[in-house]
Amino acid sequence: RVRGRAVGSVPRMGARPSTAAAVARSTTATALQRDRLLNRLDAVPAGGLGLVVAGAGSGKSTLLSTWTQARPQATVVWVEADDRFGDPTVLAHALVASIDEHVAGFAQQFADLSAIGSGAAGQQFVARLLVAIEQLKVDLVVVIDDAHLLGSGAAHSVLDGVVQRLPGNARLFVAARYDPPLTIHRLRLEGRVDEIRGSDLSFDLSETRLLVETVAGFELDEPTLSRLHGRTDGWAVGLQ
Repeated sequence: RVRGRAVGSVPRMGARPSTAAAVARSTTATALQRDRLLNRLDAVPAGGLGLVVAGAGSGKSTLLSTWTQARPQATVVWVEADDRFGDPTVLAHALVASIDEHVAGFAQQFADLSAIGSGAAGQQFVARLLVAIEQLKVDLVVVIDDAHLLGSGAAHSVLDGVVQRLPGNARLFVAARYDPPLTIHRLRLEGRVDEIRGSDLSFDLSETRLLVETVAGFELDEPTLSRLHGRTDGWAVGLQ
């Protein structure tokens, strides 16, 4: 998938670097078919939120990349945040440009977005964005990766506005190293959020065995396998 090329007056901001990069990431050792986690992502309902929160190197992005590539029926929009995303307008431009990659002309509805740094991307923008998304005839999956880099309260306010009012033809997945300040209590009560944490991302013993066999090409006896798993706590980078 091509993600995030700017169209019209919307500059290229924060899109995932390339399809090749996504494929490379998903073919690393941590990209095993981890059905117990993929099934949980599948279960996030329409209009719901999938929150993946864990430390660096735990496999957050790899899990989401593996999942999205196996769901060709969905229109996947991937925005990878960086240190510019403290300005909410950067997030706004990135979302619009990435959707425009899949829906020709989408960005034209937002040609009046002000210049970066103007603070134009507030709740009025959120309302317009969600109306525009609701009118799309697609199953939309929006991924915000590295969301811990949305440094400002204003940027988080934009994201929270999207979370609260996401239409039924879209699902949002947020990956971060720590919990973003989102208001998700109501979503929890309504069963519209699934939270995958570091403990969930840790490889269990059977996954550790499969990883060793896939990467190293040989089998370990049970005592050695158990020691390896214990020393790494199933941490993806440690196992590699």
